[in-house]
Amino acid sequence: MATTQTAAPGLPDASQPPAGHLAALLEALPVPAVLFGDHGRAQAVNQLGRQAFVIDERAPLASQPVNVVLLPFGAPAVAAVQSVARGGAPALCTVLCGRTRRPAELRAVPVG
Repeated sequence: MATTQTAAPGLPDASQPPAGHLAALLEALPVPAVLFGDHGRAQAVNQLGRQAFVIDERAPLASQPVNVVLLPFGAPAVAAVQSVARGGAPALCTVLCGRTRRPAELRAVPVG
């Protein structure tokens, strides 16, 4: 049996953390981080992430898809995030960063 909880009209949904809490959590991380929703669109990003990922500051964050945000890191990074979003196991891949093409680890993990 599946059950769902919904908030009464006009009240916040208690089953989901407020966006401000997610942003604060990501900001506390010492690495670039972005949180994507199940639909593959960005939900929150920290300041380091705004420097590392492709974030259009003129557009709403929730309109920015994973394949654009992770564009500098190539298809393996996008595939890792999409796999986790479909219910796959956490994924780890090596990506090349910046002009120096320095290798770094990209971790895709489910949240919630």
